[in-house]
Amino acid sequence: MKFLLDESTNYLIAPHLRQLGHEVTAVGQDYPGALKDSQVLAIAERERRVVIANDRDFGELVVVHGQPHAGVFLLRLGPSTTAELIERVVYVITLHTADLDQLLVVTRQSVRVRRIG
Repeated sequence: MKFLLDESTNYLIAPHLRQLGHEVTAVGQDYPGALKDSQVLAIAERERRVVIANDRDFGELVVVHGQPHAGVFLLRLGPSTTAELIERVVYVITLHTADLDQLLVVTRQSVRVRRIG
């Protein structure tokens, strides 16, 4: 699976995802920093990457504005440790593989899949 981490996401999850065999890039490391969210979605869509972000603006771009995407993984966990974040991300990737091309809103208690289109 290919992922693009937005600047709003804890980059410390990248090495763990790579260790699991996923390809991971990140805004501010592999792409210029301070990109607009619409630009991040466009890059991810072009490269067929699922965006992982904490920024709820991605949900608005996808749902309200209909911006094309390859999947958005919106983390709504609140304050959490890197270990908690990794655990939740791996849980979602493992149990929701078929849904990763949609908008997923991930909380501590649930994963909502918002089917777009």
